[in-house]
Amino acid sequence: SSTSTMVTLTINPIPAAPVAADTAICFGSPTPDLVAVGDSIRWYSDAMLTTMIANNDTLVTGVTNVGTYTYYATSTNLGNGCEGPSDTVTLTIYAIPTAPVSSDTAVCDGETVPDLIAVGSNIQWYSDAGLTSLVGSNDTLATGNNSIGSYNYYATQTINGCESPSVTVNLTINAI
Repeated sequence: SSTSTMVTLTINPIPAAPVAADTAICFGSPTPDLVAVGDSIRWYSDAMLTTMIANNDTLVTGVTNVGTYTYYATSTNLGNGCEGPSDTVTLTIYAIPTAPVSSDTAVCDGETVPDLIAVGSNIQWYSDAGLTSLVGSNDTLATGNNSIGSYNYYATQTINGCESPSVTVNLTINAI
């Protein structure tokens, strides 16, 4: 028999998945970079981790269209080359919702002035077209107006954190 040779088997630990937050924005907002925290981050465009698209902590996606985009980030131990499991990161770009539906209202002086009504989600009422003066946050708006005249209000709806353009709702109190 020959002399023995010592062989060392080293089993290196696999690094933990990096930490990265999902991100959601409204269409038209600047697309933020995705950031992962971990060692030697690698970004992939597929769950099988075959198509690497970036090799640093920050991923500049460049996407601007409405949709949900999925990316995968891993950490790699540079000392031993072991790559850990991935963290799935989504970037969602929501569409801007359409304006809510509402109708103008006219009454005669002395009649009860009805509340204005808008149909939509998370309705916001404003007293100015620039949408800077919020006057109500409900499907209905009690204006408090009782003098002859014409009054404009502007209603928006918010879906997924994205506020719609406004619909102009006119309240007219006509003289007898």
